[in-house]
Amino acid sequence: MHEIPLKALESSLVKDFRTCQALLYLTQEERGALAKGDVLRLLALAEHKETLLDRLTNLASNRQLQVTELTHLTSGEGDAVIVNSLKILDPDDELRLVSLFEGIQVIKGQVRELALGNRVLAATALNRAASLQAGLVGSTSTSLPALFAAILAARDALDAQDSAAISAALGEIQNALAPSTELSADRPDRVATVQADSRSVRLEPTTSKNETNLLEYMASLYRQEKAYQAVLKVSSRMLTGA
Repeated sequence: MHEIPLKALESSLVKDFRTCQALLYLTQEERGALAKGDVLRLLALAEHKETLLDRLTNLASNRQLQVTELTHLTSGEGDAVIVNSLKILDPDDELRLVSLFEGIQVIKGQVRELALGNRVLAATALNRAASLQAGLVGSTSTSLPALFAAILAARDALDAQDSAAISAALGEIQNALAPSTELSADRPDRVATVQADSRSVRLEPTTSKNETNLLEYMASLYRQEKAYQAVLKVSSRMLTGA
């Protein structure tokens, strides 16, 4: 009578166990990626972990129904309650299922411990990246940081689907682009003087290269920001048991 629902529950628990193992492995790998500052790997790991957490959520939901079908009891929520409801089963069946439950809990404990540490590392790294980004935007004399800051504001506005903020950010982008245009239109005498100055001409490639490097560095900080935010998001989800 119990054979079909019993096998279904056992199969679900095995899947849960293996998914938790995979989540543990990815969280361990995440620790290494945090140590190396490998932002691309961190983003990929966060996405993969989100998928595993979705799977665990679905398995938990199905397990609730399977236990009810097997025991004909409304087990309620929580693994401890489910384990207690299995006491009505044959002792061998109960032992096998409870062992799976216990194994899952051990792995989940290891995952939570790692996630706590990873969250601290990610938060520290995120604060550092944000501080460096803010320092670059505020301290340099070129127009690129202002432009980059405006682009970041536009990105955040788009993420939030805030039309007013999007319009404001686009205005800031136009303002950041304006100085070079105004220099050419309003001060042709100054432009001619600069072009005639051989020393300035020789310095232009270096200045352009420095600004390009600055923009690349700021883009790198932005990628770091997104990666560490992704780690924090998925770590929080893991710690809340989602």
